[in-house]
Amino acid sequence: MDRYQIICLQEMFGFLSYRKSKLINKAIKKGFVYVASTPDPSFFDKFLIDAGLLVLSKYPIVEQEFKPYTFGVLSDALSQKGMLYCKIAIPNLEEIHLFTTHTQASYQRLPLRTMRSTVLTRLQQLFHFRKFLETTLKKHMRSLRELVVIVGDFNVNAKEETLVSDLLGEDSFILENEFNLPHSFLRRREYEILTDLLSFGGRDKLYDLGRIANGGSFPVTYGESERVGGVEMPVEVALTHRDDLCSNQCLDYMFQLIPLHLLRTEPEVIIADEEGKGEEPERHLFDSIATKGTPTQFINNSNLDPGNSFMREDADFVHYGFDHTSVHLERFAVTHEEFTHISDHYGLELTLRKKFLVKEKDYPPHLDIIFD
Repeated sequence: MDRYQIICLQEMFGFLSYRKSKLINKAIKKGFVYVASTPDPSFFDKFLIDAGLLVLSKYPIVEQEFKPYTFGVLSDALSQKGMLYCKIAIPNLEEIHLFTTHTQASYQRLPLRTMRSTVLTRLQQLFHFRKFLETTLKKHMRSLRELVVIVGDFNVNAKEETLVSDLLGEDSFILENEFNLPHSFLRRREYEILTDLLSFGGRDKLYDLGRIANGGSFPVTYGESERVGGVEMPVEVALTHRDDLCSNQCLDYMFQLIPLHLLRTEPEVIIADEEGKGEEPERHLFDSIATKGTPTQFINNSNLDPGNSFMREDADFVHYGFDHTSVHLERFAVTHEEFTHISDHYGLELTLRKKFLVKEKDYPPHLDIIFD
């Protein structure tokens, strides 16, 4: 904990446990004096447990907002899962907009009908997450110089190859009707739908930092296995559900979002029809395929470097971003205990650095972020 400046946690529930309050008190003593936590459900609420989202920061949290999801299924129906936003003011830097969430879980060996209900619920939550992302950034984000970080346990297994339309079957029409989707939208893997929603169909720039750090492959964050004497064996057995042992899933993510579309400063380009009359381009809200005609004009994205996600807006301004070489998978392994890990999910950590394009200035202290 001492080496971090911002920590994001999921499943830090306060219901019938003192571990949350104990952790917060210990964190405050270590300098994490700014805390954002999800509220407890009211006495008359249908939920029994809070969302379990917690952000600890050594830097001021100047804005925070929590929005719960409407419902969950199975054991998740007891928890008021949702989305937590924090605007964090970093000295000598622009603000960081931090989003964290924990969506509906699916479980191994579920009956098909029950599995469909978990996937359907999670996808509905992801649509609402994107809407929360939009409204919150429009309210609090002033410039593309500010960084947007999205972290959490999305429970979307990036290693799953099954198409969502095949998994949902006839239940696909529920999503198609609710969000006015073309059927082709669901003929993709769930990870592809997740990144499409977060990036507004590719209009906003999205970086999967864990995948980049892992050489383009999806890192295993839950249910990892290793070969011992030619036999596949689970790495952790005390906390991982027995049905998920050796499942090697990628469920936890850290994204950087550059909302080029959301914060564009130029109006939509008018497309001329055959008679020379202008009309607004017609695009579906979540359609990742651009329509014919002249595309929307965005802030000049030729200054974006996709290799390291550093961004600049003019030659004299500072550009800063995530140091991809610093992204690290934290397995939370321990020794000399009855258990081998302190979490069934692995975390991701990264360092934020600042550079100057023209004027030579000293680097400020780097910023380390961890989430689990």
